[in-house]
Amino acid sequence: EFLTTSGFGAAQAEYSRWHALYLRQDGLEISPVTKMKSEPMPFSWANPKQKLVRLQPELAGQPVMLLRVQYKLNGGSTGSAPTFVRTRPAGLLLNEVLREDWRQTVRVAGKDWTLSTSALKNAQARLLPGSMELKVAVPGAAPIVVLGKTQGHVFKEQRVVWTGDLNGDGLPDFYIRRTLATGLVDHIVSLSADSASYVIAGITQDPDQPQFDFTSGGSTEAS
Repeated sequence: EFLTTSGFGAAQAEYSRWHALYLRQDGLEISPVTKMKSEPMPFSWANPKQKLVRLQPELAGQPVMLLRVQYKLNGGSTGSAPTFVRTRPAGLLLNEVLREDWRQTVRVAGKDWTLSTSALKNAQARLLPGSMELKVAVPGAAPIVVLGKTQGHVFKEQRVVWTGDLNGDGLPDFYIRRTLATGLVDHIVSLSADSASYVIAGITQDPDQPQFDFTSGGSTEAS
């Protein structure tokens, strides 16, 4: 589950499981949410006597996003959120723009990983909008999709900002930023779920209306 600082509802009462993700000059920083504040909600004529409040996290600066990760166990039950034990996880600030046939080797958690892109083309050999995928692999292993296709979406730019081991499982995780042709900006975290799949979720923000945001999520598998 991902959430921006627009507000916490009743479903997010256990705020201690939420973490703020910051982008610093030397990499990513993770900080647990330890304190909340309440603020009154706007007056409603439908319930004039009801006083509503919402919880807001007290944060040091503006994070990229707030996140809480939960895993589905066998049988569909929800597992406990993993603990992010490192405030500044070791990683690399890449700031690499994704393009056709892009490839780069990075070292994360003591291993060399090859990042690469693939895309589909039309009959005129032009890239199809939203068809680019980002994959990661180690020698001898099948590539894993880190960021999948988003068919029909036209991006001005897709950039891998950071890679490192956020959840301590020895696999690389990613922070990716995409700018759409409309000007909207996607902030995406691709987090390794196991050796063959990634959980992808993020926030789409409108720079002209930063108070509005949308959240989404999904998973990928090896291909």
